[in-house]
Amino acid sequence: MKTLYVILGLIMVFGLSFLIAVLITPASFLALEVVILGTFLFFYFLFRDATNGLIIWLLSLLFTMFTKAPLGIDMPNLSLDRILYCFLVAYYFFHMARGKIYLSRRTTEILMFILCALGIFSIISIKGIPFSRGSLDRYSLLFNSYVVPFSAFIIAKDFINNEQKIHKLLIFLSFILLYLVMTSIFEHFKLNSLVFPRDIINPRMGIHFGRSRGPFLQSAVNGTVLSMLSVANLYMAINIRAPRKIFFVAIAILSPVAIFFTYTRAVWLAFLLSFVFMLFLNRKFRKYIALLVFFGSIMMVPLHSKIVDMERVTPRIYSLGPVHDRINLYYTYASMFKDKPFFGFGFGSFVYYSHEYFSKIKRSSLYNTAPPVIHDTFAGTIVELGSLGFLVFISILVSIFRKSFLVFRRLADEGFLGKGIVVIFWAMGIVYLFNASFIDMKYHQFQNVLFYLMAGVISGLHNRRLINGKTDK
Repeated sequence: MKTLYVILGLIMVFGLSFLIAVLITPASFLALEVVILGTFLFFYFLFRDATNGLIIWLLSLLFTMFTKAPLGIDMPNLSLDRILYCFLVAYYFFHMARGKIYLSRRTTEILMFILCALGIFSIISIKGIPFSRGSLDRYSLLFNSYVVPFSAFIIAKDFINNEQKIHKLLIFLSFILLYLVMTSIFEHFKLNSLVFPRDIINPRMGIHFGRSRGPFLQSAVNGTVLSMLSVANLYMAINIRAPRKIFFVAIAILSPVAIFFTYTRAVWLAFLLSFVFMLFLNRKFRKYIALLVFFGSIMMVPLHSKIVDMERVTPRIYSLGPVHDRINLYYTYASMFKDKPFFGFGFGSFVYYSHEYFSKIKRSSLYNTAPPVIHDTFAGTIVELGSLGFLVFISILVSIFRKSFLVFRRLADEGFLGKGIVVIFWAMGIVYLFNASFIDMKYHQFQNVLFYLMAGVISGLHNRRLINGKTDK
């Protein structure tokens, strides 16, 4: 019977595609065919396990910048990840309608809804309700920075809360890490024929060309994602048996090299802080990290001259220009907050007002020639959404980490779903929050989704263990 439904569904999809093909070019038709068939198959497999749907969606998020298709003037961009996101949301509401999802104990989700509402209200108060290009850009930014990551939290909380599903998710994240590591290495050594997508090596796209920036086209975001995934991969290396353990250990040894090639100081520090944190908090992590450092040193020391380019490293370490820029930006944040302390200047509005404030600062800065942009997610939030929005944002983080602490106290010391799973979430949180202090997380989805996805996993364990009293199998 299921096979019959699949065949009928495919016939309907092909028929719809041919009808639409009358109005569009053959090339667009082929692209549409792939998208529709892909989403249909995705939808089919989604009903078997939501983890599969999340995995396919995460894969599409990696390449968001290369799959955008404009729908027309004053219309948002259409991309594969947004199509798949709609299927995920539909799947979630389908289960809610069937009574499979309970809406009690949703403090964190309520706070997330309030923050999204504040963002929407601030856009409407400045741009009004009409959907002009300027307002659509801000709604799209709000969608990427709040709506999508918070949705990932909710879906993961309700569907990825047992050992089998978490195991599958972490394995997938290790494969993503492998791709990013190899891409970073290929970029560094200019093995351009091996870089995918090829637009990564296009200097006219994105920023930070010359540093390993991956499919995000931005080295700081690439380094943030690499560091977070390195932590998750280490957990797999510790908790999986040979011979598969070799695969995860090999990635664990190579990932610091890829992170180094981003040539971003905040990324380096966040990565080190996360591993130092794990060293002190978990004895099992301590042993494995020591072994990885030992074997990594044996492998990398002879290749030091090939890997470390001191002509590039030295300027990144000793350059004070970015430091002065950040100091000037903090003066700008303070001046703007002083003028509008409660509700802020509006979501996504910093760049439109900051130059006036920044130009009053009598300090030497490279940014004086162009409008400054946010380089601190927390300061940016308090300037754009005011103290009210900042308080809600911090409350979301407090709620997430409070639940993680509660579940940490109840989990066993050993095992795949022991205390270690919470420790790696905290380590990933260190990477995410530390880097959020130096870059604006609004402009890229993947690192936001990754953090809130893992937060949802831990929150799901909290509900399952502390509230529902269920087992993990």
